[in-house]
Amino acid sequence: AEETSFAAESSFTRAPLNTRIVGRQAGLSPAHAPKGKGKEKEVEPASLKGVPLEVQEALVLEDLLYVLMGIPGTYVTVHPSYDPEVSGDGVQFAPNPSLDPSLRDLVQRILPLATYYTAICAFIENRSALECGLVNHALCASIREMLNKDYLTLLAQLEHQFNTAPGFSLQKLWFYVHPTLHTLSLIWSLTDELTKADSLGEDNEDESDEEVDEIDAIDEELGLAIGKKGKLKALDVLDDAGIIKGGEVVAVLWERVTNMSGDPSAHELYLTLFRQASAPYADMLQRWITTGQLKDPHQEFMVRESKDITRQILDRDHTDDYWERRYVLRDGTTVKGSDRQVGVPRPRTEGGRLPGGACIPPLLDAWKKKILLAGKYLNVIRECGIDIQQPISQSDSSDESKAKKRKKDGKDAKDGKDGKDEKDGKAGKDGKDEKDEKDKESKAKEGTAADEELKSQMTPKEKEVIPLDDERFYQAIEDAYSFANRTLLRLLVKDQALVPRLRSLKYYFFLSHSAYIGGFFETARAEFIKQTKYASLSKLQSLYELALASSPGPMEESFRGDVKLKLDMRWSLWDYLADVLSVEGMNGDDAGLGAAGRDGNQTGDERKGKSKPSKDKDVMNMNVIDGLTLDYTVKFPLSLVISRKNINYYQCLFRFLLNLKYAEQVLTDMWSEHKCAPWSQTAPHAELDRWRLRVIMLRTKMLWFVQHVLAFVTGDVLEPRWRGLEKKLDKAAKDVEKGTVDQLLEDHLDFLNSCMSACMLTIPKFVKHYSHLLHTCIRYAAYTSKCTRSLEQGAIAIASGDTDLTTSPMDRRWEMFMKFEINFNHTLKAFIDLVHYNAMSDVTLLPLVHRLSGGRPTF
Repeated sequence: AEETSFAAESSFTRAPLNTRIVGRQAGLSPAHAPKGKGKEKEVEPASLKGVPLEVQEALVLEDLLYVLMGIPGTYVTVHPSYDPEVSGDGVQFAPNPSLDPSLRDLVQRILPLATYYTAICAFIENRSALECGLVNHALCASIREMLNKDYLTLLAQLEHQFNTAPGFSLQKLWFYVHPTLHTLSLIWSLTDELTKADSLGEDNEDESDEEVDEIDAIDEELGLAIGKKGKLKALDVLDDAGIIKGGEVVAVLWERVTNMSGDPSAHELYLTLFRQASAPYADMLQRWITTGQLKDPHQEFMVRESKDITRQILDRDHTDDYWERRYVLRDGTTVKGSDRQVGVPRPRTEGGRLPGGACIPPLLDAWKKKILLAGKYLNVIRECGIDIQQPISQSDSSDESKAKKRKKDGKDAKDGKDGKDEKDGKAGKDGKDEKDEKDKESKAKEGTAADEELKSQMTPKEKEVIPLDDERFYQAIEDAYSFANRTLLRLLVKDQALVPRLRSLKYYFFLSHSAYIGGFFETARAEFIKQTKYASLSKLQSLYELALASSPGPMEESFRGDVKLKLDMRWSLWDYLADVLSVEGMNGDDAGLGAAGRDGNQTGDERKGKSKPSKDKDVMNMNVIDGLTLDYTVKFPLSLVISRKNINYYQCLFRFLLNLKYAEQVLTDMWSEHKCAPWSQTAPHAELDRWRLRVIMLRTKMLWFVQHVLAFVTGDVLEPRWRGLEKKLDKAAKDVEKGTVDQLLEDHLDFLNSCMSACMLTIPKFVKHYSHLLHTCIRYAAYTSKCTRSLEQGAIAIASGDTDLTTSPMDRRWEMFMKFEINFNHTLKAFIDLVHYNAMSDVTLLPLVHRLSGGRPTF
């Protein structure tokens, strides 16, 4: 009884889903039972043999209306070979084998529409997960909107036709759904490509994980704390590498837009999907270039942020990590384009596109460096506590001027009208008052309307999300980059006084006004001959400040409080340069100075995990002059230009000049002593006098060498290059519109690299010869007092009547002297030969060749 009443419920049996359930009560056996996890025995489909053709068509029509929504029918059922676990390809349907061939052929033409629809629905369901990212969510929303607006609306209309129109047939159904079949096939081909790309990414990720696991196993055996996999995870390289999202989805859509330009309907469809799906990407990009804020929770954007690198590391950063690696492009491209960053994920296929945010859409590839720099510049400005106010674009400013003009024209017209009313007011006072009230009301309304219009047009443009394919978008990128670059350049050059700061570095580190350095040497002479462990840094600092105060200096001396003396207790200049240049992989141009740790005294071998042989004995014997250097304190944002890496270069050049100046000073003091007796008088003994002259000649030769090298370094290397840098800085200060911040940083670094290279401090052999020659000169000057005593003793012995000097004292004199002379002459000859050899490929050494060849003393 319940079954009879249940079947008689027409409203229930006509319901779309329940029709499938009560088909057996209506005399129709269900063709396909729902599949669960366990396979159940399938029910044989009902046969249509003997059923009239018109009835078959009606039955199939009813089934198709449900099948097109993904619901299996009675006579159009799921294909036996379909696997429900694989939903990405869509559900495959098949008509009843007993269906009339003419109808079956038409049904088979319509069934791909159901497959496309189910595949697209499965794609939307899978890509709506949180980890798929905002671009996938926007794409799914756009496709869902198309399905709801077009496809499901069409099915509702077709169902209405089926229920109300007696002449509705299978041919008419095919006629109505045929255009939609093409649209869904285009959407399905897109979703299919994205789904297959996921599978490629998963395969590569599995292979990469296996390889990385093997490397990590080796690292564990070697006792290393962190393996390659941990480092890659820290760089967000292995996270969700298999999911196609972000920029990669935008790139796929744009590729289809360009490839389908010959098919207007396909081009329009993909263009609509592209604009709606890329809206979150465009929003992230616009926020980045207009405010410097990076909001990318799913790693979809082209720029990656290293949050562990903050401005606080600038005080100890010797590698420019803050500027170079705080914000980078995910595809590994650098601003200079000379090398690639680490942490770039593998392409999905060999030579194919990069996954996720590392894939930069082709239409933005030419702008990626400006996009990166615009956000980086704004970030620096934001971290300085400065509010960023983007200027109104040209289109906005033109609209604003038009609104102002309309407001002004309205005001002039009303003023003219008021004047006319006042002129005609003599005709009747009542008419005038009434007209004035009307004019005031209209004037107030028009003024309010104009104000609202002007206010609406002055709304910041970044609130409007411009499509990526719009020409205005590229203009917005250019405007944002120009604004960010101009603002930061003005902040550095004008507000932060960059040029006077760099001039102060030249004054202190390059000894450009070195009148005070002689006084410093005189007052600190006793400290210089001490070993570093016995020296008083506070006393040296006081003497240095006293020397600065006693010598008039330029305006740059106002930054004196930022300059402090520093004692390197472990490394002399020559040991430090030799250690840096010995690091494997360092070339002469970069010299690796920024990579070497100064505060922690980290050597190249220690960075490679090896232990450096102990040099405690040399450290104990190192004098103050070998470890003395300057340190310079600078605050953010000037620390971007005057970074610790660049200060390292300045320190190396300062210590080199200080060694040359000190050698010149002690040799000059030796010359002053040789002008007095007993050196200025001929010795009474021929052998003793010959020894006296040889001592004087060697001192002259040493002083000649030191002065010529010092003149070459200051006059031929530092000063011309500083003039070139100063000209660029002055040009940037006068016209901030034309210069760029990165060009400024590059010019400064090139200046330092060029100075180091031209001074030959990047070639190990030159460093070795410099160290040997200067140490020999300084030690020889320290030997002067012994020579003077020896000469006086010889003169006294002769004056006392002992004309026949014993050979033992004279031999000791010659033995000690010959050690200095042979050592110096041999090293000097090797140095000059090396200069001549390198001058054949480096023309900057030609002035030194001329100095060492033209005026060489001959004795």
